[in-house]
Amino acid sequence: MKLSPSSGAVTVGGSVTSTLNTTLAKGTAQDIALTASGLPNGARATFSPASVTAGDSSAMTITTSPTTPNGTYAVRVTGTSPAISHTVTFTLTVSGGPCPDGQKLVNPGFEAGSTGWTATSGVIGQSTTQPPRSGTWNAHLDGYGKEHTDSLTQGVSLPQGCNSYTLDYWLRIDTAESSVNAWDTLKVQVLNSDGSRVLDTLKTYSNVNAASGYFQRTLDLAPYAGQDIVIRFLGTEDFALKTSFALDDITVNVS
Repeated sequence: MKLSPSSGAVTVGGSVTSTLNTTLAKGTAQDIALTASGLPNGARATFSPASVTAGDSSAMTITTSPTTPNGTYAVRVTGTSPAISHTVTFTLTVSGGPCPDGQKLVNPGFEAGSTGWTATSGVIGQSTTQPPRSGTWNAHLDGYGKEHTDSLTQGVSLPQGCNSYTLDYWLRIDTAESSVNAWDTLKVQVLNSDGSRVLDTLKTYSNVNAASGYFQRTLDLAPYAGQDIVIRFLGTEDFALKTSFALDDITVNVS
């Protein structure tokens, strides 16, 4: 089976059509039932005709609704005969819909413990040496005064079609270092969807940035609109003199 074209773009509420061509590889032509899966919410696929004989074609029409979310979707089109089934993919891009705005992270203030987060042992807790900005829980990276690395991560799906995408967080840095050199660091990074590759280091803090109390920071995530990404805070200490990085009220805001 083959789709022509194999991709299409549509504005919400509209439709797009592709021709599904089948071939008879060998033997006697059989009837093939056609189905589609992987459609976004509010979208449906129809085939005309709904089944074909091997060697014939069918017109597939995907119709969206005003509530279909913006995004790019891999629609799986399957043809099933009594003897075999085969699947091809149609890439559907939807735009022009309303922005699904709001805060996108799970448990941003850590009040549900480690729910939603993946962290090095001991990072998320009810610290007394590095008290939270709000509530009773926060994340506390490093502060050991020896070679050590801590990490804090959460995956997030960013929708398309919005105007603003920001990572906002409150950070407190305390250090025993007196040097003007950056010996201990905290990196704020964006990783790919499975967390195996660093896409960008958005910001790096160090012992040099130590200050009294929490301060708020905002970083731009707009380049990753429409993608599944992982946010990572990576704290690294050298062999002596501790530096602590406390984080609280971490949010990803879309509007």
